[in-house]
Amino acid sequence: MLERYFGLREHRTTVSMEIMAGVAIFLTAVYILAVNPMIQAATGMPQDALFTATAVAIIIGTFLIGFFANMPFILAPGMGINMFFAYAIVGQKGYSWQEALTAVLLAGVLFVLTGALGLRRILLDGFPEALKHAMTMSLGLMIAVIGLKNAGIIEMKEGFAQLGTITTGGPLLALIGIVITGAFLSLGMRTAVLLGIIVTTVVGMFMGVTNYEPVLQGGAFSLPPSLSPIAMQFSFQWDRIFTFDFMVVIFTLLAIDIFDNLGTFVGVLNHFSTEEKLRYHKRVPRALMCDAVATVAGACVGASTVTTYVESSTGIQAGGRTGLVSMTICVLVLLSLFISPLFLMVPAAATTPALVVVGMYMMAMSTRLVWSDVSEALPTVVMILVTAFTSSISDGLMFGWIGYLIFKLIMRKWQDLTGTVVVVGIFFILRLIFL
Repeated sequence: MLERYFGLREHRTTVSMEIMAGVAIFLTAVYILAVNPMIQAATGMPQDALFTATAVAIIIGTFLIGFFANMPFILAPGMGINMFFAYAIVGQKGYSWQEALTAVLLAGVLFVLTGALGLRRILLDGFPEALKHAMTMSLGLMIAVIGLKNAGIIEMKEGFAQLGTITTGGPLLALIGIVITGAFLSLGMRTAVLLGIIVTTVVGMFMGVTNYEPVLQGGAFSLPPSLSPIAMQFSFQWDRIFTFDFMVVIFTLLAIDIFDNLGTFVGVLNHFSTEEKLRYHKRVPRALMCDAVATVAGACVGASTVTTYVESSTGIQAGGRTGLVSMTICVLVLLSLFISPLFLMVPAAATTPALVVVGMYMMAMSTRLVWSDVSEALPTVVMILVTAFTSSISDGLMFGWIGYLIFKLIMRKWQDLTGTVVVVGIFFILRLIFL
């Protein structure tokens, strides 16, 4: 039945490969179960309920994209968007978290409508080929930098990125893990990424980095907290909603969600073979609709905007090709609601090798760029740098797209200035001016 529904043979994969790919994605993205509640809790929302909300949002979004779009991705409350939710909408603008959730809900509804009106298909088809390659490279460097930061190999000190203390603890374990994972890759093992995470976690036990004491002392079982304090807690005060400031908030959430997802899909899928890329390209509009519905559902349980995670690349690199990967992730997240101490035992350092390896493969897209063409090379470099160092896909895409538009105009390459390029470029310029 699994073979028939997901088309495993057609995608040249097996049940075991899909499951292992799902485990790899889960282990590299599981940090969101701890990080997102902590960020959203800054608004005054109860952190224990946010843990459950985050897990439920992941399950809903990931199930939808796996079952209906048959794509191997994980969806979860977006990093960066959750900070905008907590620190900008609530912290700076002074809205209540109930009003912020209302903004997320309305942005999700608008996201659904853009799909119904065919807007997302227009954006996807009009995405310039050069920017597709640039986005793949941008995501590759971003995910590698995230891995190095999470392990402490790179630290931010006085506004500059500096080398951390790499001779002990997590940073040393991460470097050892990179060597281990690289060795598995050199042997041609398709499960190299997942095995690298597992072996590095075990090595971390002997180094005192992998903290398994909570499992030994308290066991692996725990009941999930209730959602009741935050579920369906909207604030439909229309006199507040129909103001310019609140509408800016809604459309900002919408724009970030659309271009985060579009950028992730285009960037990740672009390093597939032509045959695979065409197959998945047709499913992207459906996948984006799944994300839009997941954002609406996530707001209902109390989570911030749901988006597609670039960490999905780890599972794709491990051989995952179908929605069975996403189904595996759903099962693991469901289990994590009850045995979270076991899954949270995996240290950040153990996931770093996977992120660095995936970044390496995605950066290989640089060979497809025409570096002698300034109108494409310079926007690409800007996009890569902004994406990697702000960890914002939409911001990187914004600067890259504006640069692409400007230099095509300067060099009078009118054939590259399609309607989509011009309209989206103007949108990004307006966003840069007013937001």
